[in-house]
Amino acid sequence: MSFITQVNFGDVNKSIIPFFITGAIYLHDCPKQPYIPIYLLVSGVFALVLGLLSCLPCTQEPEDGTQSPLSSLCTAWNSLVSLFLFCWFIAGTI
Repeated sequence: MSFITQVNFGDVNKSIIPFFITGAIYLHDCPKQPYIPIYLLVSGVFALVLGLLSCLPCTQEPEDGTQSPLSSLCTAWNSLVSLFLFCWFIAGTI
């Protein structure tokens, strides 16, 4: 794992863990808008999954420039999770 990946994943964890914790603590305790904790919880979990998936060795390209089927699958999965997070963000802000 490269240094840049470790630093980026550390920064992502610092911003995602409060989402997850806040959503889990106040899951049933938000009288004004009960969907806010669910939004925070889902955002935190999927962003954490995306961060973990990006650190897997299958997402890194080999030095010879070829792509394996597993690498293509990981890239597609990362793209789908990123698209879901984008749509979830848009849905949560409307």
